[in-house]
Amino acid sequence: MRSAPTTGRSPQAADTDLLLTHLITSGVDAQRGYQWEPDPGIVANLAASAVEHGARVVLLHDAPLTGDVPEGVETFRVEPRGVDVYWERWYHTRDFLRAADGLERVFCVDASDVLVLRPPFEGIEPGVLYIGSEASTVGNRWMRRVHPHPELQRFIEDHSNDVLLNCGLVGGTRETVLEYVEDVVAAHHTLSGTGDAGLDMGLTNYAAYSRWADRLQTGPSVHTQFKKFETSHPTARFAHK
Repeated sequence: MRSAPTTGRSPQAADTDLLLTHLITSGVDAQRGYQWEPDPGIVANLAASAVEHGARVVLLHDAPLTGDVPEGVETFRVEPRGVDVYWERWYHTRDFLRAADGLERVFCVDASDVLVLRPPFEGIEPGVLYIGSEASTVGNRWMRRVHPHPELQRFIEDHSNDVLLNCGLVGGTRETVLEYVEDVVAAHHTLSGTGDAGLDMGLTNYAAYSRWADRLQTGPSVHTQFKKFETSHPTARFAHK
């Protein structure tokens, strides 16, 4: 991993806390059917909201950037691993967190559809995994369709009425988030070797409910209601679409 020069930082941002996001453009986005351009402007709204609330943003990218980096964003170049772009994100996150000496708290967030609504690291408890969620359940039709691996089908059936977690927002202490990310990566490595593991939504819920069910925090203390496009909220740290 090599770093590019820092392009800006809020003077209130702590070196021990950061928002980690990604611009992975080496392959086609399987959910959208196209390849993203390596334009850092995609993080402009996230960056502006982060600066407003004293948060630092780090962008991991796997191709030379084609535009100006927004104020408050530090960029780090990573090497493509040759896997699905969503799994690239998980592997790069794991590697970054392993090497991030001195980091205390982190939120890993989607680049294009998350806004910071208040200082995100206040009140973070060690051992608690803060994660996004949707107004849906694990057993919805889409989850069953796109995760054909027998193990995931069993998991979906067993947890069909549980809240569907959304991995576009994952945070906590560095140790907590790294432990969870390593669980997700290990599950991907195991299940992809024995069948079609599908998209990362399946394995992120699988890992969360398998080992983290009693340590999860989601809902209005973490984020706005998914896809309600709220720009303010009395308790949420983030807006997520």
